[in-house]
Amino acid sequence: MDEITDDYTMESNMFDYEQIKAGENFGLKKYQDAVYRGELRNGKRHGFGVMVYRKNRVYEGQWADDYREGKGMERYSNGNKYEGDFVKGKAHGKGVYHWANGEVYDGEWLNGVKDGYGMWRGIFGDSYLGQWKNSKADGHGVHQWKNGDRYEGSWVNCLKHGKGSDIFANGDVYTGNYAFGKADGKGVYKWKNGSIYQGEFKEGMKHGRGEWKKVANSSKCNRFEGMYSFDKKNGQGQFTWESGNIYNGNYVNDERFGYGEMYWTDGSVYKGEWKKGIQHGRGVMTFPDGRIKDGYFENNVFKGNT
Repeated sequence: MDEITDDYTMESNMFDYEQIKAGENFGLKKYQDAVYRGELRNGKRHGFGVMVYRKNRVYEGQWADDYREGKGMERYSNGNKYEGDFVKGKAHGKGVYHWANGEVYDGEWLNGVKDGYGMWRGIFGDSYLGQWKNSKADGHGVHQWKNGDRYEGSWVNCLKHGKGSDIFANGDVYTGNYAFGKADGKGVYKWKNGSIYQGEFKEGMKHGRGEWKKVANSSKCNRFEGMYSFDKKNGQGQFTWESGNIYNGNYVNDERFGYGEMYWTDGSVYKGEWKKGIQHGRGVMTFPDGRIKDGYFENNVFKGNT
């Protein structure tokens, strides 16, 4: 770059370089690491011009008082490229950024960062359309994954946060609250097979009080209403079988454990202790004919009063 000429071939269609070169305000200006070819005013870059850097970086576009200002195209030494609005030397307004790896962002900018409304497309078929803040998804937006999964709702700092819906490629749907990228708070999860859970979530799992039904719109199906802890029944709850049998009592790790009451449709009733889903410990079994077994049970077998 020691020898400076006014010859230059444009990479973009920002302006007609030959027309600018023929103008009375055209000039050349050499910098330590770059050369400017374009319009000047009072020794400053002003109007249309081109800045070519030693390290394979180029800017073609408008200038104002030595700042990139207006419409322009900048190709960086790493192969990335921005084309759009500039203010005070930074991307500001509307513009398109192309990464060398194939990613693209088309939308609004503020002081050099993605801010406002825009569309990002990744190299693996992912995309995001919505609001941005400080170059991160923030506000309302829709993210589509290559496998067909889709989320629409609120974002904070590139994470699902607030109210939203996940529509999964396998047919499942979750609608409700999110915190830091995971279902958290009140929500509804519907499985493709017809099952449904309505209740509380934590870190993406059923946690707190909720109701699960094997068939969403049926009153005669397996269903549970009670407490969950990280996707498992834990604490007080009531399980009703499709047959009509009912268990009302305590659960530990998805199994009847502790005190609970079991009511069978034939009139049999057991009230007492359970362990890992079976009658175990002190209990009372009442049969339809009025017989009663009151004492200790072990692995579903009555052992007597001792």
